Amino acid sequence: MSEKRHYTGEQHGQRLVQWLNEYLPNQREKRVQLLFKSVAALNQTLAQGGGAWHGRQARELQASINKQLIPYIDRYECFLSHAGSTFERVPAGQQNYIDNLAVAAIVDLSNRRLLDRVRLCDHCKKKWLFARFATQRFCDIKCQMKEFSSSEQFKAKRRDYMRDLYWTKKEKAAKPNLRRSR
Repeated sequence: MSEKRHYTGEQHGQRLVQWLNEYLPNQREKRVQLLFKSVAALNQTLAQGGGAWHGRQARELQASINKQLIPYIDRYECFLSHAGSTFERVPAGQQNYIDNLAVAAIVDLSNRRLLDRVRLCDHCKKKWLFARFATQRFCDIKCQMKEFSSSEQFKAKRRDYMRDLYWTKKEKAAKPNLRRSR
């Protein structure tokens, strides 16, 4: 009866994260990564600027993204509106199927305003993750524990705890054993 919870955009996010973590950056993969960074920059620019009609930088990013989208089978084109940037499918060229899935995931996540949830792990800076919650920062529990155990606050608490534990054990060892023998 334990059904896994589903989060908005998680399917496309996990597909994109898998692609980003598995493929070594050759020329083809660099194009998709550049597209990812460009769309993320556009979304950030629009979020800071308060809308799509606020500047030349957004239009330049839009033109750059549309140019990057040309080679894909399922070609998408970026449009600016009052709500932000949206993508629409336009029939076009040829490209690797796996890359098309990654591009489709980027487009879907951007349309859902969830592209900022795909990010690098704050600790290892090597693995990508899809943050189910806006506050998620680590790819797994190991990175999270390493990050927090290296903080000064954690080290001070650990020092105090170990000092208290040492003295507690030393005092117990010094007391005579009061058990009766039968």
